[in-house]
Amino acid sequence: MSYWGRIIGLGCMAVFCAACGPGGSDGDVDPPPTVYKNYLYLSGNPQAYSIDAATGALTQVTFPQGTWGGSDCLAIHPSGKFLISGNADWHQFYVFTIDAATGALTLMDGSPYDVSGGPRAIGLINSGAIMVVANYALPGTISVCTVNPVSGKITEVYEYIEYAWGAVRARSIAVHPSDKFFYVACEGLSAGVGEEIQAFAVINAEIGEMTPIGDRPYLTGGSAPSFVTVDPSGRFLYVTNEGSDTVSAFDVDATTGALTEIPGSPFGTLGDRPMCVTVDPTGKFAYVANEGSDTISAFTVDATTGALTSLVPSPTYPTGRYPCFIAFDPSGKFVYVCNRNTHVSGDQILISTFSMDPGTGALTALAGSPHGTGRGDSPLSMAVIRIAYKGS
Repeated sequence: MSYWGRIIGLGCMAVFCAACGPGGSDGDVDPPPTVYKNYLYLSGNPQAYSIDAATGALTQVTFPQGTWGGSDCLAIHPSGKFLISGNADWHQFYVFTIDAATGALTLMDGSPYDVSGGPRAIGLINSGAIMVVANYALPGTISVCTVNPVSGKITEVYEYIEYAWGAVRARSIAVHPSDKFFYVACEGLSAGVGEEIQAFAVINAEIGEMTPIGDRPYLTGGSAPSFVTVDPSGRFLYVTNEGSDTVSAFDVDATTGALTEIPGSPFGTLGDRPMCVTVDPTGKFAYVANEGSDTISAFTVDATTGALTSLVPSPTYPTGRYPCFIAFDPSGKFVYVCNRNTHVSGDQILISTFSMDPGTGALTALAGSPHGTGRGDSPLSMAVIRIAYKGS
C-alpha cells in the first residue's frame, strides 16, 4: 500500500485528505479506479462513521472493540494511515491503523504509549513527524513527541513548562497553517489568573524545538478559556471563554506569530458555556458550540478585521445535549456536532448533523439528526478524513 496526504481544511480540528492503494500497474492492465471515502471519528472508546459525500448522512463503521479505555483527544496523521487517541487520566496514547476501504480501526502494535502529562489536545507539525500536546493535568505543560511515520510509535522527547504553568490547565492547542507557530488555551485555577493564550514559535521543526512568542502570555479578556483555533488563512485566532460566554479574537502576525486583539473582542456567543469554536473552510463563517444551552451560535467573519457578527436572521441552532465539538466534512458542505452526554429512550445521541448554506452560513438539520449510536461513551472531540482509495 502507498499513501499520501495533505491538510485540506482547518477548524476545531484538522481535516485531512489522503490517498492509498497499490503502487503502479502491470503491463496494459488499467489501474483500479480511485474511490473517495470520507470518515468521521469520535473520541471516547473510538468510534468510526462513513460520511455520504452527497447527503452528509452518517453510517456507523463496525470493528472489534478492545479494552482501550476512553480518550479525550484525537488526531489523524497527515499520511492518513493512522489515528492517534490521547487519554488525559491515564497519561497515554493509543495509535490505530485506518482501513482506507472501510474506515475501521485496528490497534497498532506497541500501543499504548506512556507520556508524562495528561493529553487534552493534540497538534501535529512537520508533516506529522512532531506532535505537540496540551496537558490538562497539573501543572499544565506541553509534551513534545516524535511520531514514527511507518509504525506510529510515539516517543516523548521532553515536557515543557513555561510562565509558571503550575497555576493553569492547558485545555486546547492549535497549530498555525504555516507550521511556524502554535497556541495553547489555558484556564487558570482562580478567576482572573492564568486566563490566557500561550504562544510559541517552532524554531526547529525536525526536533520540535520551540520558543515563547513575546514576553508574556496573551490575556483573553474572558473567563475559563476552553478552545483555540486559527482560521484557514492563518490571519485570525479565536478562543472560547467558557466562564464568560464569549469568544476572544486576535490578529496573527504572519512573520512573528504575535497576537493583537481585534477591536470589539471578546464577542458574546448568545449561548451558555461555549466549549468550541471553528471557522468554515472558506473563512467566511464561524460556529460556536454552547454546552450549557445545547445550541450552536453562528457568525459571519469580517474578511478584513476578523471581527464576528451574529448571523441574521438565525444566530443559534439547537443541538443534542452538551455540544462540545464542531467539525466540517472535507467538502465544507456539512457540519457535525459532538454531543457529550445525550440520552433518548436509552440511546446515546452523540452527533448532530447539519448542511451549511455556502452563501449565508445558515444551517439546516439533516434528516435523522441527532444521530444515535447505542453506545454509552461521552466523547469530547472528533476528527475527519477524506481518503482517495485505489482498490485491488
